[in-house]
Amino acid sequence: MPASAPRPPIIDADSHFMEVHDSWTKYLDKRFWDRRFDVVEDAGGLTWLTVGDRRINTIGRMDPGTIAEEGKAAAEARARGKLSQGRSHDAADGPTYMESLQPGSYQPGPRVAMLDAMGIDKQLIFPTHGLVLVKQLWDDIPALCANLSAYNRWVAEFNSAAPDRLFGVGHLTLEDPAWAAAEVRRCAAAGIRAIVVPPASTTRDVPIFHASHDPVWRAFVECDIAVCFHIQSHKRLLTPEWYDGDDAVHHKVMDLVFMHLPVAATLTALIVHGKLEQFAALRIGVMELTGRWVPEWLRVLDTNVTYHAVIGGGGMPKLSLRPSEYVHRQVRVAPFAWERIGDCVERAGRETYMFFSDWPHPEGLQNPVADYEHFLGAVDAETRAAIMGGNCAALLGLS
Repeated sequence: MPASAPRPPIIDADSHFMEVHDSWTKYLDKRFWDRRFDVVEDAGGLTWLTVGDRRINTIGRMDPGTIAEEGKAAAEARARGKLSQGRSHDAADGPTYMESLQPGSYQPGPRVAMLDAMGIDKQLIFPTHGLVLVKQLWDDIPALCANLSAYNRWVAEFNSAAPDRLFGVGHLTLEDPAWAAAEVRRCAAAGIRAIVVPPASTTRDVPIFHASHDPVWRAFVECDIAVCFHIQSHKRLLTPEWYDGDDAVHHKVMDLVFMHLPVAATLTALIVHGKLEQFAALRIGVMELTGRWVPEWLRVLDTNVTYHAVIGGGGMPKLSLRPSEYVHRQVRVAPFAWERIGDCVERAGRETYMFFSDWPHPEGLQNPVADYEHFLGAVDAETRAAIMGGNCAALLGLS
């Protein structure tokens, strides 16, 4: 590359907010105030996630590269009979949740300064505590939708401070498809370019490919917004007995080992039932759900769809492409750095993978760009540029 050539852009496909009190309450319809999702500090200095007056769990500090510290804090919290996410902060532990937050985790100006320091040009920013919101309110769909709408307005305000660099991601449920389609359009009007949806089936007991969702997919396409499937709370695909004997509050081992299963099933269903054929311009991101499964899944997908057509005698929608070709055309996946996915690129495709930092989560990277490039290994310059930014730009419709 000539010395005068600009370096390829670096785009972080998955980082996070650390939400604060007004992330949901600032714009919440007051009719739902008694069912507000919130961050509340009690008189003793503990910070809680709450729905109305109901406490969900305590929350605490998070920092990249602190998995060991997180585990120690979780063990201590369990010993005290408390549910904790992150390192708990009570009077004996030091700073409260808000005191421990880096300003860039919830303020746009410091976030841009942080990107400059890290050498990152643009960044998608997902919820942290809001990732449990759908499960907490899925028995009250109007309140769920109201809280999500309020959050999306907060995100749009955050993004407006640096709209060419900050890509805070909207949050959506498919429980009310009419609301969801309208919310996609509201997000688009507010400048949001990506929206996260739970990577599993809805509680209405209809599959992800059901025709009732077509207006939502159509809105994504017409508004030029990417739909993202990110790890979050949702209905489990495995039945309860698979979790017997695992008393972990969060991060049960079956969920960790098979964290890709819901999104692999969702993508398979959308492809084989013709939704990526029907909505050929729909762009899909898969974040924080691992990535080394992709090459083998693509092989098995093509093989078994062909097998099904032969032994099943047809009956599924007729596809004009091989199943894997829809993935190459429309799906981008952000794997963890520790997966060392450089050796997967040849089988998964140069256009498939995206860099992400997961900042400021404990499993994230302390030096995101250098650390991810190190784990990426020996790939050619064109592939490196695609993974470190070009593929995410395509996802966002920026290229």
